[in-house]
Amino acid sequence: MSRGIELKSFDHEGRRRSSSVELSGSAECVRQKLDLLRRQSSEDASSALPIHSLGRVDIGARLRTTIPGNEDASCRVEACGLTLDEAARRMAEDGPNKLTPPEVEALWVRFLRTAFGGLLNILLWICVFAEVILLLVYPGQKDLVTPAILSAVILITALLQLYTEVKALSSMEALRDLQVGEAVQVVRMDAAQRCDLSVSAEDLVKGDVIFLDAGQRVPADVRIIHCSSLEVDNSTLTGETMPELRSSAAEPANMLSTEARCLAFSGTSILKGSATCVVYATGDRTFLGQIASTMKSRPPKSSLEIQIEHFVHTIARVALGVTGLVLLSDLLAPKLRSFSEILENCATALFSQVPEGLLPTVTLSLMIASRRMSRLHVVVKKLDAIESLGCVSTFCSDKTGTLTAGVMQVQEVLLPFGEALEMKSFEAEVSGRKGSMEALATAGLLNNNAQVLQTSSGELDVCGSPTEVAIFKAASTMLGLSIRDAAPEQACFEIPFNSENKWMLTVHRQQNEEFPCRVVIKGAPEKILSLCKTGQDFDCKLRGLMKRGLRVVGLASRQLKAAETPETFEGAALSDCNFPVSGFDLLGFFAIEDPPRDGVKQAVMKCKDAGVKVVMVTGDHPATARAIAKCVSILGEDEEDDGKKSESFKVLEGDDLDSHLPEEDFNGLSASSQAFWQQAVQRARVFARVSPLHKRIIVQAYQFYGQDGLGDIVAMTGDGVNDAPALKQAQVGIAMGIRGTSVAQEG
Repeated sequence: MSRGIELKSFDHEGRRRSSSVELSGSAECVRQKLDLLRRQSSEDASSALPIHSLGRVDIGARLRTTIPGNEDASCRVEACGLTLDEAARRMAEDGPNKLTPPEVEALWVRFLRTAFGGLLNILLWICVFAEVILLLVYPGQKDLVTPAILSAVILITALLQLYTEVKALSSMEALRDLQVGEAVQVVRMDAAQRCDLSVSAEDLVKGDVIFLDAGQRVPADVRIIHCSSLEVDNSTLTGETMPELRSSAAEPANMLSTEARCLAFSGTSILKGSATCVVYATGDRTFLGQIASTMKSRPPKSSLEIQIEHFVHTIARVALGVTGLVLLSDLLAPKLRSFSEILENCATALFSQVPEGLLPTVTLSLMIASRRMSRLHVVVKKLDAIESLGCVSTFCSDKTGTLTAGVMQVQEVLLPFGEALEMKSFEAEVSGRKGSMEALATAGLLNNNAQVLQTSSGELDVCGSPTEVAIFKAASTMLGLSIRDAAPEQACFEIPFNSENKWMLTVHRQQNEEFPCRVVIKGAPEKILSLCKTGQDFDCKLRGLMKRGLRVVGLASRQLKAAETPETFEGAALSDCNFPVSGFDLLGFFAIEDPPRDGVKQAVMKCKDAGVKVVMVTGDHPATARAIAKCVSILGEDEEDDGKKSESFKVLEGDDLDSHLPEEDFNGLSASSQAFWQQAVQRARVFARVSPLHKRIIVQAYQFYGQDGLGDIVAMTGDGVNDAPALKQAQVGIAMGIRGTSVAQEG
């Protein structure tokens, strides 16, 4: 018996596809073939869905890799991942997991362009050529000094400029060497046997199953299939300082991939927890690579290039005009002159108009400035950027890691005292409140997953979630303990923090027969207050802190009596714990923020005094951006927008820009959009919740509409991948040091 069946489906581009197979043989054989067709149909349907919306089975089918079922969710036991042969084939097909470096011009080509390119160099070489012609016309006149010296000046100037740029490139390569990726734990298969390997990040391919732990950088774009209390730092991509939680659960298909919590992107960092992931994009196909691909366009000319070009054009017109008049006067003169005399007079007239010393003077001046800046640890990639920096009229700056330190720190602690909250500095001595401070600090160390690790230099450092690291350091200072002595003790039971609970709970055993255990809970203020015995309303005080951009974390504790203490603690939420989780005693709150860098406020004030407009451009939350902008004097204390962004334009968000974005350039915008950008350029001081595309367009807007339509000279500072397109667009791009990503430094 034989039956034919055709299974019709549509691929991700909407084209109709069909699979046909002849079903024959036993019923079991037919059933197996039908299952195969159903899986093929499922793969066709899932290929149109983003990877963050797929389950484990569909992820394996999409990436053609082996992923175990839920019985080995963490992929720590069974054979899984790619075979060694398949991994080698994909490496040969897709290439190594690294960004394609920008094309580097050969040294000899760069030298020829520097020595013979540009109108000024052309004029100088014309003068040399004229002198050589005169030598040929007048064999007896051996004036070799003039053309030789002029040629030497041009060539030596080109060599000096080339030397400075090559030295800067070498310094940038040294910075990139400090960012070399670490080895990654990956599992592959050899003849169906599990192989646990440690490979370089560059050797990863799509479909690899990898394991990531706290402190590691994410080496590629990955889909998380299993994780434990995972938090990542996305600040290099998004600009947000707060760690972001991650999970393995699939997200809706219509959600943006950058917002999906089951994805982690190349270049970000694991702050807390561990994860098992599947690589789904490598190299230029990663999100980071897509941003880097937007930087292929040629940057705008520097102000020095424009000024010299304008000056040389003027000089060329004058020189040619004078030379033409000399030629005309020689031809019309009563005394008949020979060809050699006419040529000599014209060459002299041309030579006298060309500023031979301009090129070496400018180059040497910029080299001296570059050397002085190198003493301040500034690597100058292009010499003419030094002059442009002195002409800057608008200074756009990222927030996280640029204006701020990029490290979360406790700024204040709040202690409950009767019906009020007392705000104290955690470093200050508090008379009469020492017991409350110690109780809060002790709880901050107990309920804490930060780890004390030894660095390569032999020093101790605290690693983990930025919030927990900040609380750990503040609590150890409050108790007068060193980092080594403050290392948190192991809890006997823990319910980790997650986005649904918004709290973390730990249970600790103590030497007390009446109260053998102590429960400590930490989390969002509203959650902590709802579990406490206190009936006070502290919302007004806490809202004031949050409005200033601080993250407020509350702590509370309660003692468990012997009768309330189970033999084994169980539970994953408040509703299913087998011990009391109410009636806590409020201990206080930690107010945490990423503080401004030292000296930033003074630098902003100096820029304002010099007539330079300073603008913050960040992907962070508007409230945080506004608070930091006021702290560093980008926004004045009286410049409060009261939420009326359309009227004040002081603080604008990415959503405000979306309806006014140009398709190609600003010339094609509607009248209303042009009016919007003119107002934004004149009045806005903070742009928050903006994407990398927004940042580049904001820089373009200042270059187009600034200074009443004449255009601003714009400098942009940043350190993250999200800053790279804007760094490339600005006349002066400043990438921030070792923290700056290689993509940002390429800008």
